[in-house]
Amino acid sequence: MPDREYFNNRRKERRLRFTNLLGGKCERCGTTENLHFDHRNPKKKEFRIADNIDAPEDILLKEVNKCILLCNKCHRDKTRENNEHGQPIAQHGTLHYYKKYHCRCQRCKNRMSKYNKQRKLNLDNIMSLNDLTNDLLKLATNPKEEKTPAKELYTQAFEILYQLAKETNNLDKDVAKPLVNKVLELAKVLSQLGRVM
Repeated sequence: MPDREYFNNRRKERRLRFTNLLGGKCERCGTTENLHFDHRNPKKKEFRIADNIDAPEDILLKEVNKCILLCNKCHRDKTRENNEHGQPIAQHGTLHYYKKYHCRCQRCKNRMSKYNKQRKLNLDNIMSLNDLTNDLLKLATNPKEEKTPAKELYTQAFEILYQLAKETNNLDKDVAKPLVNKVLELAKVLSQLGRVM
């Protein structure tokens, strides 16, 4: 059975071969040290070369052909310039700066305060949507037992949906997402109820 040294040598040999295949130097600065495989188009990336260097050679070759060589510094710079990892730019007045860098300047505190208000508004709306959805589900399954008239609940639901549609435009994506999911759930119930009424 092959030992660890065999696999380490095999990995080094493969890496060297694929590095030479792509020119053996950084595309930006020309250095030949500390080279990384960087995907030209991150959306077409199926896996990281470094993590799958033991993959079958034909599969690995397809992925290597989607890459260019960059040194560590140029790779970091390119990733930051193109915002490829989705890491927000560190600047004052953002949640990222408040949370990650623990900045408590006035701009960062204001941003966190706005975020918390939006979350509270979102949670309150979700709770009222839950209650309304439950009432509508009861109405749809057993209309005679429901105390509130069907037309009144139906109208109330549409008014809330209209109000929420206006509010979600001003919310952050991560805050608005659960609210939008609840709205979609309520819309499904309303469409079912519309068939019953």
